[in-house]
Amino acid sequence: MRVAVLAAIPLSLWATYTFVSAYYQHLFPTPVPDRLTTPSLSVRAGDGDVRLMWSIPSGQLHLVEQWEFEQSDSGTLARTYSTGSTATSYLVSGLTNGVTYSYRVRAVLKVGNFGSWSNAVS
Repeated sequence: MRVAVLAAIPLSLWATYTFVSAYYQHLFPTPVPDRLTTPSLSVRAGDGDVRLMWSIPSGQLHLVEQWEFEQSDSGTLARTYSTGSTATSYLVSGLTNGVTYSYRVRAVLKVGNFGSWSNAVS
């Protein structure tokens, strides 16, 4: 009889530890970082379009809900567009050849705020 009682004690302690540990994680979750590395942007111009490509460390991609980019050309105010995706490249089409456009990108983070704007590229 003693063997059964002694064998049940460690299992009971383990179950208590598991429950307390899970409850603690529920009360005090590991915070999601709200800052990520500033993206590095590059562009490749095409015929009436431009491919925006940027990078951040792969370990930070899970923080991103989607990306947005800002586009301006000479004489116009910058306009912001959403990519609607977590992909780190985007094709902007419908552009006029011979016009210089400027771009920069930033992340919309899952915690509800924004990452820093990237470098501007024309």
